[in-house]
Amino acid sequence: MSEVQIEEHEFNNGEVKTFYLSAGPKNGPLLILVHGWPGLAETWKPQLSAFAAFGFHVVAPDMRGYGRSTVTRETADYRLERIVLDMLALLAHLERQEAIWIGHDWGAAAVWALAAHYPKVR
Repeated sequence: MSEVQIEEHEFNNGEVKTFYLSAGPKNGPLLILVHGWPGLAETWKPQLSAFAAFGFHVVAPDMRGYGRSTVTRETADYRLERIVLDMLALLAHLERQEAIWIGHDWGAAAVWALAAHYPKVR
């Protein structure tokens, strides 16, 4: 089996820059892995490699305030509402309508809020 390549990316949604790692075929089913506190996209590297080897397109962002994504001093910028909008912007940036969302710790709260307020996104 060949080694899986993990790529680094970033995009700006007009409000914040989001850094993310990705692996696997671009046309594979999309998994988005959302880290917890005090994690980063880096913490998902073993899962990125494993799921990519199974044919998934796997993405792990640094949420706002973490790693190489935008950091602000305004506490209101870290409300779940804003984080959910960041995740929706990531999905749009990836040109996808849906994904399998996996969250750990604080990332799980973001995924729950996403599912509660945007159930059609999945």
